[in-house]
Amino acid sequence: MLGLKRGTVELCPHDPEWEDLSSAAAQELKEILADACEDVQPVGSTAVRSIAAKPILDLAVGTGDFEIVLKKVPELEQHGYILRKDERPRELLLVKGDLEKDFITHHIHVIPYGGKEWNDYLAFRDYLNRDPEAAAEYERVKLALAQRYADDRPSYTAGKAEIIRCLLNKEESTEKPCAFSLQKRRIAELSAAQFLVFLLPAVEFRCQRGIPQFFQLFISDAVVAFVVSSR
Repeated sequence: MLGLKRGTVELCPHDPEWEDLSSAAAQELKEILADACEDVQPVGSTAVRSIAAKPILDLAVGTGDFEIVLKKVPELEQHGYILRKDERPRELLLVKGDLEKDFITHHIHVIPYGGKEWNDYLAFRDYLNRDPEAAAEYERVKLALAQRYADDRPSYTAGKAEIIRCLLNKEESTEKPCAFSLQKRRIAELSAAQFLVFLLPAVEFRCQRGIPQFFQLFISDAVVAFVVSSR
């Protein structure tokens, strides 16, 4: 199944054919846009292999110049891609489908290549494809929202914003642990002798001058890390 009446929400199990259809659409868009785009990528839930999705293909078109893309609109329309929204400098939205029946099969998001939205689209897709637990968590929220807002897509989309934000933050923290977490990991890898060498100057400093609260917490974490690594 591909396509959905505009404004409605219905989720379908992942269809492997979506990947082929997305690839075909991406290739077509690259040929039409030529130098007006840097890359075209399938995004959204139809690009995540393990979860249910609205049967509408989402593709992100990365561009360095919206004006060049706009000059291609007549040619895009000849291939069924109709400009629906002009929200420059954030996005141009094109749709494809049977527009007389308000039936949509494709959403084309033209956005700045390498910008935050481009990076978020790809990071979110890739994270869900490699982390089944995160994908399942996202799907649970989507299913609940779809049941509640079957005829109210704006509310459905707004309802997903928080879980998307949380999962993106989780993905970033997994990929880029903070400096404090890295320090605790290094402490956990110390031998007993190395740990004492690390800890004794801090203890001496505390005895001589008193120690700020932050440093006390740091020492406490170090002790915990050492105990855990010794087990």
